[in-house]
Amino acid sequence: MSSVFPGWVAILADPKSKRRGVGPEAVERLLGAWLGNPVVLGHREDGSPLITGAQGHHISLGHATGITAVALADRPVGVDIATIALTPADRRVAASLFTKPERTWLDELPEALHAAGFAQLWALKEAILKRDRQGLDRHDLPELSAILAGLEVAASAPGIPWRPWAALDSSPGSAAGLQLSMPATALARVGLEQLAVAQLPTPTVTVALALAWTVPTA
Repeated sequence: MSSVFPGWVAILADPKSKRRGVGPEAVERLLGAWLGNPVVLGHREDGSPLITGAQGHHISLGHATGITAVALADRPVGVDIATIALTPADRRVAASLFTKPERTWLDELPEALHAAGFAQLWALKEAILKRDRQGLDRHDLPELSAILAGLEVAASAPGIPWRPWAALDSSPGSAAGLQLSMPATALARVGLEQLAVAQLPTPTVTVALALAWTVPTA
């Protein structure tokens, strides 16, 4: 089985924006550039994203303030981003939505790594749920449980050759912003072939980015 992510992944950022994520127009332009034809972004009844004009492709989105992560693949995929900042609200989330092994793993981290550890664990959890189109009420995540023992908190990864931040089209009627993208073959992975996590700087904040995808059976 290949450990290479079978698709594209990028982060779009608008440093001036105070809203969650970037506009759909920027996402559509990025997807159109990847696929070589115009696409329209929409949503299913369960809220998961879908695209018209890209038959056979699966999309996932993750959002933070002024930032959207975009993943596109030929199989079910989930992507999520989380900012590196552990707040009292985050601790309540951990108490209510993390399993006992997940909480134990987080509690055993050195204090200096708690914020990064929470963000990466949360992003991995969300990415798996998005890939499977499941809600946060699902706690049984075998893939995540299987890697907890060997999961080290990912540090900033200068060895991952993300392409430099580049300005998106800022012509009238477009959504101005920035794009950071990464060759799929360079994606660092953790534990299993279908999970990956990295800690990355954006123009405004450092985020944990996680990906989950399916691996076809033989």
